[in-house]
Amino acid sequence: MCASSPLWRREPGPTLFVALLLAALTLTLFWPAGGFDFIDLDDPSYVFANPQVASGLSWAGLRWAMTTVHDGWWLPLLWLSYMTGVSLFGTSPGGFHLVNILLHTVNALLLFWVLRRSTGRLWESALVAALFAIHPLRVESVAWVAQRKDVLGGFFWMLAMAVHCRQAQPPARTSRMLVFLFMLLGLMSKATVVPLPVALLLLDFWPLRRLAEPGRWKRCLAEKLPLFFLAALFVWITLRNHLATGGADSPLGFWGRLTLIPGNYFPYLAKFFWPVRLSLYYPEHDVVRWLPFLGATAALAVLTLTLWRRRESAPYLWMGWLWFLFVLGPVVRGIRVGYAAYADRFLYLPAIGLAIMVVWGASTWLAARVRRRWVPALAAGLVLAGCGYLTACNLRYWRNSDTLF
Repeated sequence: MCASSPLWRREPGPTLFVALLLAALTLTLFWPAGGFDFIDLDDPSYVFANPQVASGLSWAGLRWAMTTVHDGWWLPLLWLSYMTGVSLFGTSPGGFHLVNILLHTVNALLLFWVLRRSTGRLWESALVAALFAIHPLRVESVAWVAQRKDVLGGFFWMLAMAVHCRQAQPPARTSRMLVFLFMLLGLMSKATVVPLPVALLLLDFWPLRRLAEPGRWKRCLAEKLPLFFLAALFVWITLRNHLATGGADSPLGFWGRLTLIPGNYFPYLAKFFWPVRLSLYYPEHDVVRWLPFLGATAALAVLTLTLWRRRESAPYLWMGWLWFLFVLGPVVRGIRVGYAAYADRFLYLPAIGLAIMVVWGASTWLAARVRRRWVPALAAGLVLAGCGYLTACNLRYWRNSDTLF
């Protein structure tokens, strides 16, 4: 379906123009970060004060990256990307920031390509990609050198989606191998790429609509069994590394941690729709409170059931909601333990589902009620302008450690 979209073939000019506009918008907004300094949190141990990384790319560095668990994580591709940066730019921060900015820009373009190709809808795809690109919650992932893992893991996630979409009708053996390879590289950049098989199944539901064909869901699921195996392997590796380094300790037991999960989704929803008072650190307060737990569980259940009942008439709402729930799953409080209740950077990939819900939902609602085309265009422009303004304001704090802290 996605490979034969008539709209895709008929409008190469507007598509290219919108892609260039999206790239220019993202680069212009984040370009000031190229002149920023390192900050005194994680950047030293990740880059310039890490002797293996600061030595640049070498066989010894490759061996260290492939065999070392640093800070509880095994992320060899992340270290190799830093080593390559040292070999190219030295240990000055500008080159590292520039790579983050370029990776994020490419991620936005790949997301636009995937949505444009699979839906045939130019402006909705562009708006989702633009929200992904310039939302204020992106600042932490792009402007913080130590969070290269977000944009690097996101890059391989987007490549896997692009290959899956390109070859979804029918899925060729080569494409499945490429998807597996990109997922492996993504997991070697950041462990939160684990939900990728679920995300690809959601793409099969909408917009590819492969699951609508009788009996096709079994084939779609079978295609992704190697990806689920890979995800399970990296879950085991991550848990093993964290237990070995003491990173998985929690004052709460298993059942107590489960009570934290439902309520933790709502701060992320709030930050997506009203991205103000952002912070590098949101203190954790892991206490079992049964009334908030029951209320949050009921709210999530009602939302999920409501969207399930609209899965035929508005499949993008169901798909986007499940994307948010599952892709955020590995870092939601209770499953993840650490030094913060939640973090802006954790929404780098999960927010795509929310953006799809908002953009396609608003587009459908306005199309049925508003005849003047300038009205939705004006609304989209105001939303993007607001996001761009807040992003520019928050970006300034990341200039150096003094301005940030």
